[in-house]
Amino acid sequence: MDGPNPVVWMDISVAGKPRGRVHFELFRDIVPMTAENFRLLCLGVTLDGRSVGYKGSELHKVVPGKVVEGGEFDVSASGRDFQDESFKLQHSKAGLLSMRGAGPDANASRFQVILRPSPDLDNKQVVFGQLLHYGPGEDASSVDRLHVMHWVEAMGTARTGAPREAVVVEDCGELAPPEASKLIAERAEDETQEARYARGGLRPPKLSEAVQRENLADVLELTADALDSWEWETKKAQRAGDQDRAKEVETSLRPLAAILEEAKYKAGSVQGKNGQHGRNAQSQQLRLRDVQEALQKLY
Repeated sequence: MDGPNPVVWMDISVAGKPRGRVHFELFRDIVPMTAENFRLLCLGVTLDGRSVGYKGSELHKVVPGKVVEGGEFDVSASGRDFQDESFKLQHSKAGLLSMRGAGPDANASRFQVILRPSPDLDNKQVVFGQLLHYGPGEDASSVDRLHVMHWVEAMGTARTGAPREAVVVEDCGELAPPEASKLIAERAEDETQEARYARGGLRPPKLSEAVQRENLADVLELTADALDSWEWETKKAQRAGDQDRAKEVETSLRPLAAILEEAKYKAGSVQGKNGQHGRNAQSQQLRLRDVQEALQKLY
């Protein structure tokens, strides 16, 4: 099809709190059938008298540093599963959209946003889009808020992928073509995969690299919420003497420790009125050490 690729959006909430909007470019020029299925599910369709689409659905699987998965209702926009359209594009960077079918040529609504290069998915799942760096009116200077996907990833669990709190697509839709064209540069006919992927992706891919003085309030809210959850998980592991649960919590605390150290560094002073964020980070570090010590007693 001629013209720019479509751009769709999703408004995401985490634990009932709105966390922002994500935008995806859909690769209609490479996989038109797969892109159109996702686009229609973002708009919502009616099948046999009932509404079907991503609005109101959950991102039901979140494995930190690996993948986010949604669309568990397993119904395509047509009501029928469809084939693997093309394996031309590779899973070579974070932020790509990939179909998660029930098997070969059995795609419906499940999709994944990969959080790292995943060559093991090549020739098995279809890459059909990518997360865009920014939405309308945003640019590289918009650093006062964390990216929505960092909030989502922070809800993940390494062992099962079951989110610690509900992650919900509250609303979704499509940008009008003039708006979409502002986000996507005009494509060359012989565009390489590298050039295509340069338009999108999760930037920066790791939360620890996203910490800035301007977004410390967001970062420390996220880490405080994570600490609350892992403190509760530690108590459950203590009561049950569950070493496997303890190991999962311990694994999840390592990146949290790195984020808090970076937040404390970016905050600078812990003294006076301007040291509020620094004191908050320092206090959370002490809580983190208490949790780590409690876990070590289980081994």
